[in-house]
Order: sequence, then C-alpha cells, then structure tokens
Amino acid sequence: MEYTPKDLISHYIYLIHLELNILNNNLLKDCEITSSQFRVLSCLWVKDGLTQSEIHEYLGIKPSSISGLIDCLEKKGFLKRVVDKEDARINRIYLTEKSAEFKECCWEKAINLNNEILDGFNEEEKEEVKKTLEKLYDNVHKRLLNQNNKE
Repeated sequence: MEYTPKDLISHYIYLIHLELNILNNNLLKDCEITSSQFRVLSCLWVKDGLTQSEIHEYLGIKPSSISGLIDCLEKKGFLKRVVDKEDARINRIYLTEKSAEFKECCWEKAINLNNEILDGFNEEEKEEVKKTLEKLYDNVHKRLLNQNNKE
C-alpha cells in the first residue's frame, strides 16, 4: 500500500500548528508580542512569580527558549526577574503593569481566534474535539516519557 503524509494525523497537527502560529502572531502584533511570548505571559497571568523552570515544565518549551522569551519580554517591559528570597540562585518571574494593561486585549484576540477555528461546531462537538486532543496529547506524552526512560 502506498502512503502519503495525509495518512498521518501528525501531518495535520503540524499544519494546524504552523497556521495557528502565523494567525496568532498576526493578531498579537497590536499587543507587541508573539504567540510564544503570549504563552509565557498566559502562564504568569494564571500564577505570577513562577520560576523559569516552572514555566518550562508548564509549557513544555526548552529551557534555553524560555530564557530567550523572558529576556525579550523583560526588555519590552512586560516582565521583571526578582531573586528568590529563600534561594538566591533562583529568579522568579513577575508581571509588570504593562503586561496587566495588555492582558484583556491579548486574551480577547486568543478567544476570538479559538471561536473562529471552531466555527460550525456545536457545543457538543467542541467538547469532543477538546477531549480528543487531550487524549491524543496524553498518548503522545506517555510515549515520550517511555522513550526517555529507555534512554
């Protein structure tokens, strides 16, 4: 049997990822951030004062990439690093007033895009898509953990 990339679910996931990244970057230009920077900010909007390591674990982004994103957001005035009171080796990342000013606008753009890509789905279908993606993520994550444990 002949196979094509369209036979693989990963093909569609990759294409969706690429196009959503482009759409998000275009939408977030007004907010002065990229989609990757939005992910870091959104993490801190949920819980301010995380360490770089905690952000890395939550988002699954390489530590070196997190460091670069934080550097950029700090230069733009969205974040500040503060040395941990109990362990001077650790920096905690805090939001600034500027990031608070942009929070509502950024989330509004993200929610609007989310609604656009789910256009034509009823509420039950939207919930099913979310559950299916969560299950798919869990399967991929388990596979990755198993692979890492074998190495």
